[in-house]
Amino acid sequence: MRILLEPGVYDMRNKGNVALLQVALNRLANLWPGARMEVITSAPHLLRLYCPDAWPLSPDLRDHWASANPVDRLVRSLPPALLRALLELREVVRHDLPIAGKVLTRAGISAPTGMRRMSANGASNDVFSALDGADLFVATGSQYMSDACKDNALGVLDRLEAAAKRGVVTAMVGQGFGPIEDPELRSRAKAILPSVDLILVRDLDASRPLLRSLGVDPFRVEFTGDDAIEPAYDLRASAPGAAIGVGLRLASYAPVSDTQVGLIRSALHDAALRHRTRLIPLPISSSVHEQDHRVLRRVAPQRWPAGLWVPRLTPPLSVIREVGRCRLVVTGAFHPAVFALAQGIPAIGLASSAMYKGKFSSLVRQFGPSCQLVCLDDEFAGQRLTKAIDSAWQRAEAFRPQLLQSAVEHIRLGRAAYSRLHDLVESKNQKVYAAAGTHAQ
Repeated sequence: MRILLEPGVYDMRNKGNVALLQVALNRLANLWPGARMEVITSAPHLLRLYCPDAWPLSPDLRDHWASANPVDRLVRSLPPALLRALLELREVVRHDLPIAGKVLTRAGISAPTGMRRMSANGASNDVFSALDGADLFVATGSQYMSDACKDNALGVLDRLEAAAKRGVVTAMVGQGFGPIEDPELRSRAKAILPSVDLILVRDLDASRPLLRSLGVDPFRVEFTGDDAIEPAYDLRASAPGAAIGVGLRLASYAPVSDTQVGLIRSALHDAALRHRTRLIPLPISSSVHEQDHRVLRRVAPQRWPAGLWVPRLTPPLSVIREVGRCRLVVTGAFHPAVFALAQGIPAIGLASSAMYKGKFSSLVRQFGPSCQLVCLDDEFAGQRLTKAIDSAWQRAEAFRPQLLQSAVEHIRLGRAAYSRLHDLVESKNQKVYAAAGTHAQ
């Protein structure tokens, strides 16, 4: 059994995306013990840290290790702890030492962005030859199938199309869709997505109507919630923590103005004093187009040093454990909220873009009043945030049982949907074997 996994973003620097990939790998390995798992990535050494049993393919679907240079071979041989330490040192040089970072960039040793189209539509069959002989092609979770990540989305659609043409079973898991209004992306999605064998979505409202408008049969679509709920639930603490967790995202698809940063900083600082607690930073992404660390430093310098260094390449489980120390989480990034709610901890989502308002609204729909949305473009955003923090603080224990029950239900739905995927693949294999036997006769 050979399975190819398509993360959509390839630099392995977003811990939310990595968590989704890890869950997909674990669930697939449980369904097909001994299967060869191949993951498309531009960061093979990071894949080794996060998913040691997976095999890296470059975004053009070539074997990363087949032509590895001597440096790659040496790095690959290092113990994981030493490898992580060296990669963390590289991150410090690139991001925290400007002069050294410029030297590395000029030398062509800059960090991969993960945000460009990795294969063109209509590429030669050579590019997709790695799909030959695959049994299953799985696009793992995120929200790259949207206008904000158009190039990534087009690349994923290219590979889904190539896999389907080769008779490979295709699936998309843990997915958020939209907005998709760009004419080119919408046209490609309408041409490719209806042929995907199974699509598992993480939201209740936005994805299904959008997929229906693109011609996808509703029978092929199932709601599972976010796959990262499972590892967060598994690591839940026995009782609520005492801190306020803070996650933020500043990106083209999640803009935050200086004024909005100021009101978030003020509300958090006042809340920490009022409730006699501390703030815990929860950076999710160190991709060059996101850099959560930098915006977090701007938000709460009163509560942690402005020069705070937080390891960038720790596994998702480290962030989940940090979330477990919190009584509530305030976040402009999606996965700190998921990690919190799955552990029975209330979350407050901060959003200014349509994409993020939709993402957090979906969590509100799934988890109820324990998840709140504060729109940063609201003229009363500061007051609403203060009120939301106080409400979540006071009701944290009362929210916990319902949140944990919701997490269990999401996990059940996810596992059931993966079982359906298993049945699809096995059914197709039986038909292939039967046809081969008939042909042989």
